[in-house]
Formats: sequence, C-alpha cells, structure tokens
Amino acid sequence: MDDVKLLSFAILTWNSERTIGACLKGISDKCTEESIEYEVCIVDNGSRDSTVKIIKYGFKDLPVNLIRLNRNMGTTVSGNIALKRCRGDVLCVLDSDAIFLDGRIGQIVSLLEDKSVALVAPRLILPDGTVQNSAKKFPSVLSKLLKIPGIILKRETWNRDFYGDFPFSYVKEVDTAISACWFFNQELPDEVGFFDERFFYGPADVDFCLRIRKAGKKIVYCPNVTMLHHTHHITHKRPFSTIALIHLWGLIYYFYKHRYIVRPKF
Repeated sequence: MDDVKLLSFAILTWNSERTIGACLKGISDKCTEESIEYEVCIVDNGSRDSTVKIIKYGFKDLPVNLIRLNRNMGTTVSGNIALKRCRGDVLCVLDSDAIFLDGRIGQIVSLLEDKSVALVAPRLILPDGTVQNSAKKFPSVLSKLLKIPGIILKRETWNRDFYGDFPFSYVKEVDTAISACWFFNQELPDEVGFFDERFFYGPADVDFCLRIRKAGKKIVYCPNVTMLHHTHHITHKRPFSTIALIHLWGLIYYFYKHRYIVRPKF
C-alpha cells in the first residue's frame, strides 16, 4: 500500500438507512486495520428516510463528502458525480449495502499494479451465506431471451451467462463483475469513459466492463477478499415494475450500442 496515497470510495444511497451505517463502519474498520488513508464520496439520490441523518451525524468524524440530489437520478448520473469528486490513487465503487468481511484491500491494490489489469472485484457473500454469482460472461441476446419465461413465472432457471466452475477459489480473469464492489486505478475512467448516462442503472456495469475489455485490459475476480452483499434483485421479484421495464430498455440499448448478438470473445 506504500504507493497508494489515498483510497477513495464512491457510494450511492437511496433510502439506505438499513445498511449505510454498517457499510461506512466496515470501511472505517478495514482501512484503520490496514493503515490506509481514505475518503468516502457519497451521492444521495433524494432519500426520504434517515439515510442522510445517519451519514451526517453518525459518521461526522469520518472523511465523508456527502452530495445531496433532490431526486433519484439513477446509478449512472450520480455514480459519475461521485467518481469525479474522488481524489484517490485507487477508487472503489461500492454499494451502500455491501460490507467488508475478510481479506486485505492491499492484496487487491497489488493486483492493480499490473497495468494489464483494469478492475478487480472481490467475492460477494449473500446474507444466507451463499456466494453470489457476481462474475459472469458477457450476455448474448439469446441468453437474455431464455431468461424471460423463468422471470415471469418466478422460477429458477440456469443462467447461460454463468461460469460453469463458479464460485472460483482462485484469482481469475472474467468477462464482467457486478458493480457492488469494484476497485480500479484513478485513470481508468479517463481511458474507457465514465458510466454511460443513457442507462438509468443496469446494465451500465456490463457496458463499463465491455469497454474495459475492448480497450485490451483485464477484469479480475479476487475471492481472497470477501464482502457481505444485501442484494435485492428487484427486476426478478417484480418483472412488470417500472424499474424492470427500465432495465429491459437498458438491455435493448446495450445490444444496440455494441452491435452484437452472439457473446463477444476476447
């Protein structure tokens, strides 16, 4: 960690009162343990619960920069606001419902010293103790179409974007990793672009990963660092909700933008 002067965490909140406290405490504990100087840049998307009060008064002694928006702008607009405020040598995009458990951030930073590695994602554990399938292949049009019946009928179906040998027990190069926790060097957004703000949220993370791979760089999954992730899968639980339809539009735009039908190979 000697070469990293500052680690920046970019976090978005929206009615996150149940998890943001544990998230910030986890950051503080982990960085204190590893003697890492850090800052937290939080963009709040118009929360109507106690999220802002918890951040302002519960963690006023931490290096937290809170930016408040008056409405929910989605993950890409607010995510870019947060990233552009970050001053660190290394940036961590972190969900407000993700909490550090085991492993050392220093190991992730050491992986980023390899200039061919653009992004590192840790292992995510769900509240029931199972490993979240957070590293996936790039989607194809067919793989997405085949998921629709299962989502509508609320049945579990095999996701063809999954890796057959997941969960990995070793550091492995992957196509994509969900953005619940990403680490990358500060210059990456300048090299591949920031989040595409034509997405409201998903699949903006897949789009970002594809741009990394098109730039000839690697995305690495590191199971030696573990996070607890309180994910919700809103689009699966409510397939006809507004947010699910926004996600569907995002998928259509993603395939139109990158002009492919069959999964790309790198």
